[in-house]
Amino acid sequence: MEIDARARVAARFAAKVRSDGDHQIWTGGASNGLGVFKLNGRPEKAPRVAWLLANGALPDRPLERTCAVAGCVAPEHHRQRPTSPAGRRRALPRGSGHLRQRSPGSFTVEVVIGTDPLDRRRKVRESFTVRGTFEDAKAAAEEFRARARIGDRINLAAKGTFGELLELWLEPARLARSTRKTYQGYIDNHIRPALGGPLRISSHSSGVKSSLPVMGPPSGCD
Repeated sequence: MEIDARARVAARFAAKVRSDGDHQIWTGGASNGLGVFKLNGRPEKAPRVAWLLANGALPDRPLERTCAVAGCVAPEHHRQRPTSPAGRRRALPRGSGHLRQRSPGSFTVEVVIGTDPLDRRRKVRESFTVRGTFEDAKAAAEEFRARARIGDRINLAAKGTFGELLELWLEPARLARSTRKTYQGYIDNHIRPALGGPLRISSHSSGVKSSLPVMGPPSGCD
């Protein structure tokens, strides 16, 4: 910006600012709670113009105010947002989950592993933390999904009883406390008694099979 043009912008800008100690309070027009100043014929956020006048160039990244005074546009009370991707979510392919960087070298992985058998609209998810790079986290997510696809959890349950399978299903389920309590009540008070004791499950090439007695819904349920 040329010296004369900059001086004119500075004079126009100063006319819309009120000093309050070391704060500069914007008194001009605003949009969505932020001061707006016309720069080169286009609206620009007032804190960015203040930054331009103090540093000779507009900031490269969005600004965030560091003081608690609303409307303050003082450039020394603003900073550019960091470029770190921490907290940013990155979607995994085909709606299979997402990754979120918690801090440098640490990622939270959330993987969709299926749907709730009692509510097909609800997706069942697993989450865990991976130390390393984004590619390490992505690889861990793919490995977890692959293991879920081949049925590791079902194969583990197939070595035990039907009751163990129920517990294996219920324990990691993401349920509200009241819903979990209701499901546990159905298992303890209706399903286990109806089975008449533990039943063993055997796995075959065609899948997991068991012979269960025919039973209706628990009394009091639709």
